[in-house]
Amino acid sequence: MADIEVYRVKMDLSGELTQIPDSQKLFGALIYMYAEYTNNDLASEFVSKVKEKKFYFALSDLLPDNYLPVPQAFLLDKLAASREKLDKKVYKELKKRRYIEKEYLLDTMQKRAGAERAYPYITIKDSQQIHASIDSLNYGLAGLDPNVYSVPQIRAVKIEQDGDKSGSLVKKFEFYLAVEACEEVSVFLQILQLARQNKRPFFLGPRASQGLNIFYVGEIFYKSCFYHQTGKHYLNLGMLLPDKIDYQESSLQLFTSERRPYNKREGWDNSYRSRFISFIQAGSVIDVEESIYEAGRSICNPEDEKTIIFGNSFMYPMEGEGSGVYEKY
Repeated sequence: MADIEVYRVKMDLSGELTQIPDSQKLFGALIYMYAEYTNNDLASEFVSKVKEKKFYFALSDLLPDNYLPVPQAFLLDKLAASREKLDKKVYKELKKRRYIEKEYLLDTMQKRAGAERAYPYITIKDSQQIHASIDSLNYGLAGLDPNVYSVPQIRAVKIEQDGDKSGSLVKKFEFYLAVEACEEVSVFLQILQLARQNKRPFFLGPRASQGLNIFYVGEIFYKSCFYHQTGKHYLNLGMLLPDKIDYQESSLQLFTSERRPYNKREGWDNSYRSRFISFIQAGSVIDVEESIYEAGRSICNPEDEKTIIFGNSFMYPMEGEGSGVYEKY
């Protein structure tokens, strides 16, 4: 396996959220940034080399700072296998816990028990925010009634201890980036540092004009020797399009999305015959056949030949990280 460099990139949330940005959304925003600081041709060339595996480039979803997604399917299967009947309370408590502190989670996965009692944990809560559109001003017609509508939102909430009903709002996030050292990646990392220095906003979801889903890059940390050469078991942290994995030994959670072309003038083409694609989502436990270098892949976008469907997900070693410590990059 080629030497892989691992980075933890801190992200600060400004405003509110409508969704937790996944690795695909993040990849698109980072490539847009790359094109902005270079040009469209260089960005297209970078994307093409990622797809063709000219160099390794993997991303996680955006995660709460120092937390990892709970492998709920994996843990529930192990609990069910060890008990005659799975307690509904255990099931309910485990489902609440979307993310658990990294060190605690890795220990829990080795023991395969105890996650339903973990504190602190982070849960995701849905909410609605009411907005009013003043149509009389928008259209220049006096007397029109305001158009009241709601916008669905989510909140990542940290629950510190049993009995904590409200929790605290999470504003600090991070993502993992695994790359193979090469000239293209070196330029990419320099641009990421520039984006941080310039306090460039990242729009990682809809309604950015209303102050939603806006992030700023924080500190960037680098760690050497992150992966063991013989590692086989990983916690998936992003949207994975699998290539060479051991399906029988893996514990998979799937996410299926509809792919429809968008016309800038006409909007969504409702006459188009829908296509669907499934990903292995964060929280799945992956056993690789050879190495993480061969486990994921990206594919051509059938709706736009200039783009790809990114599926190179970051995978966290269940055996624990290798030697070395995180250093500021």
